[in-house]
Amino acid sequence: MANFSIIVSVDQDMGIARKGEIPWFLPEHFANLHDLTTQTENKNLKNAIIMGRKTWEYFHSQGENFDNRLVIVLSKNKDLSLPQNVLRFESLDDTLFELSDHNDIDQIFVLGGGEIFKEAILHTDLERIYLTNVESSFKSDLFFPKDIPEDFEVASTSDLMESDGLEYSFLILERSVDHSNDQYFDFNTEEE
Repeated sequence: MANFSIIVSVDQDMGIARKGEIPWFLPEHFANLHDLTTQTENKNLKNAIIMGRKTWEYFHSQGENFDNRLVIVLSKNKDLSLPQNVLRFESLDDTLFELSDHNDIDQIFVLGGGEIFKEAILHTDLERIYLTNVESSFKSDLFFPKDIPEDFEVASTSDLMESDGLEYSFLILERSVDHSNDQYFDFNTEEE
């Protein structure tokens, strides 16, 4: 199977959405998502992005067209109506297996939503998490899993930044070489 990364924006409670929408507007997160998912090592390759149906519908309603990326929507609904250039698979494993045979794919990114993140965070092929940490609480009703496997380490953290009164930072978590450990740490626990 193919290795992949997660891109996610969370509030201080690990919330990712409220009533089907991201409850904050942070253009810098979307610029970072765009940069990560469009940049490739080789100009002849493209990146693949994987998301659930609700996440697809959210991005699609915002006018995001994901040019120059292979878009995959995970859904068990065989009758789901998607644009011709968007693929549908039933599971993350099916998608990763299929993408492992694609010579034209550089990197693979999972963009959500909640159920996909729950599966992806436990997947042994997850190698990196790009996390935008928003320093506020938004009474979210959908959350990113708090139990991140212990074999992930913070590889880099940006300075705390501000946009329209919202403080945030970018973190990159990377899996250490040995990812056979099945222990977890609570991402929200701060050391005293």
